[in-house]
Amino acid sequence: MLLILFTSFTTIVNGKNNLNNDNFQNVEKITNNTLFQPTENINLKQDISEINDITKNYWAVLIGLNDYPGYANDLPYSINEITSFQKTLLNTRNWKQSNIKIITDNNATNASFINAIKWLDENEDSNDLSIFYFAGHGSRNSNGHEYIKLYDAQITDEELDKQLDNLEGKVIVILDSCKSGGFIEELHQNKRVILTACSKDELAYQDHNLQSGIFGYFLNITLDKLAKSAEMAFLFTYPLCVYYSKKISEQYHTNFTFHPIKDDSNIGLSKIITWRKFLPISSGFLTYFKIKSSESKIWIL
Repeated sequence: MLLILFTSFTTIVNGKNNLNNDNFQNVEKITNNTLFQPTENINLKQDISEINDITKNYWAVLIGLNDYPGYANDLPYSINEITSFQKTLLNTRNWKQSNIKIITDNNATNASFINAIKWLDENEDSNDLSIFYFAGHGSRNSNGHEYIKLYDAQITDEELDKQLDNLEGKVIVILDSCKSGGFIEELHQNKRVILTACSKDELAYQDHNLQSGIFGYFLNITLDKLAKSAEMAFLFTYPLCVYYSKKISEQYHTNFTFHPIKDDSNIGLSKIITWRKFLPISSGFLTYFKIKSSESKIWIL
């Protein structure tokens, strides 16, 4: 199950910095820490050489479901999340539109999932990097296996691992769904990075103001503004997700916290972006945020 938060308690959008210092005291402490300094310094000569390395290509399968059979399980922002991620990729020099496959709603079937992984397998090689990104419902079955829910099927951790075994290069798996941390034990192996929205026993959330899953929003904005690798993007994403979810919990006096998980079996950083224009950070990551507060409500799906 994936919970949907419709809240105008906290709005985070690109724009000028109108920060509330009291509300963001804890995050400011985090962002002033050395962990949040620009650790991936821009080296134009190095980055351009990576772009010119024609032996390395980048591939992605992005799956998002808003519409499930019936109405009870529909979600509002999965498609917006993956299309925003696609836009971030295409704003760089190392991604091509032809190398990204997007599958949504009733097209996100078991057959299309298998065909999409086959498409990756037929195109990528041992020098390439592939991304598998899912935004939608997830849960755990009666046999104790976590799964992601497509339009007509449930893809378990075992099945996803089996399909991804066909890929030769580095693989980054991004799962923005409930119980997604439970995939890590099965997916863990060499040349894989797994990023999940929450632990194996937690729920994930989509937020009305962010127009996205919370985890997916922060992961995307850190890749767009700060980090270039999956590992560094996660270092920014984790504390921001935890902080945001705690503020929502305080607003509703209910525990809505979640904790993203990373499993990394790669040597070195797994760069998703090899080059983009440097964006100076004048006051930490918070330069790109502003807050607005008002009444809210939560929808549980």
